[in-house]
Amino acid sequence: MNKISFSVGQAAGVAVMSVNADATLTNTSGGASVFAGLVISRRGAPGKVLKVDDTTYQSVLGSPIHPRQGAAFEPYRHVERAVKGGSGYVVRVCAKDMKVPGISVSVVGKAKAAKASKELSVEPTETTVNPGDTLSVGVASTATTQSVTFTPKETPQIKGGEKALFFIKDGDASQNRTLSLTRDDEESELFTLTLKEKQTDGSIEVLESHQVSFNPEGTNDMGQPAWIPTLLESQSSRIGAVLADNAEASAAQLIFEDVAFEGGTDGNLSEINAADYLEALKVLEASEVNYTALLSLGCYDASALAAIKKLAEDVRVDMFYDLKGNQTPENAISEAKSHSFGGSHQPKPLLLPALLPKYLHLG
Repeated sequence: MNKISFSVGQAAGVAVMSVNADATLTNTSGGASVFAGLVISRRGAPGKVLKVDDTTYQSVLGSPIHPRQGAAFEPYRHVERAVKGGSGYVVRVCAKDMKVPGISVSVVGKAKAAKASKELSVEPTETTVNPGDTLSVGVASTATTQSVTFTPKETPQIKGGEKALFFIKDGDASQNRTLSLTRDDEESELFTLTLKEKQTDGSIEVLESHQVSFNPEGTNDMGQPAWIPTLLESQSSRIGAVLADNAEASAAQLIFEDVAFEGGTDGNLSEINAADYLEALKVLEASEVNYTALLSLGCYDASALAAIKKLAEDVRVDMFYDLKGNQTPENAISEAKSHSFGGSHQPKPLLLPALLPKYLHLG
């Protein structure tokens, strides 16, 4: 979102929100509030601004975090409340030890050529081998898979002899997900890539299924580009892929079924600190999305709140931040004053006791 300078120059700084044609159809669209904030969650692409509303936030952010994880459970609950008032944008705050899972695919071939020796024993009815002749033994190549992991900041890439690398894009630890790559038929260059997930009731759900090709110029049955990296980049929100330069030559061998993602983890959510919040805030600050208010979404760290306040001032939007619950109004006032936000028009502290919300406007 564009920042507006406070300095006086020859021309005024102006931030213009994108035109919404739907706003002309109702008398309420013009006053719609769009929030933005930082969230701790089990799912959500790291380093990306994610759009959420009351119908999509669960699929985007995953299942709620249990209170036994400590204070990390709060932000998700705040998002659940926020989307009741409108849509918004969030950036996931990642733990330092978070790992994103992937599956590398290689071709294993045992074909070798060796000089025959006098001691070589060969079935006489099959062939005749003389000393000094070259003996070639052909063995069919097969695909082998290996689990790999990446940090949220790491870009997945081919590092060794693997032909293909598939990785999770949506930030899910994917401990209950499997991936399959099967060939449509022997004569076709098309394959079917299938991502499955085991549900809590034991059932298996197909999350995604794509018709793909190792040929950079390949197309699917509908005439659309089917090259694996390009297709997944445009059509999948959950998985991505990187191919080796010579992957097409080994395409027929790169087949596997129901290979599990392993090694993925959310990291220690209780160890998330101000530095992790500030890292996520950089992503939101650099984004081009438009919003009308910044929310703290359960973040109580003073330095993180100060940085959010600074962004709210720079883009001239409201900021609503939470005071710690389960405390008296007097203590809440002391906490609000400790932030030293009194000189700013943006931040508005909120105190939400357990049953009866009581809003304190102390700006």
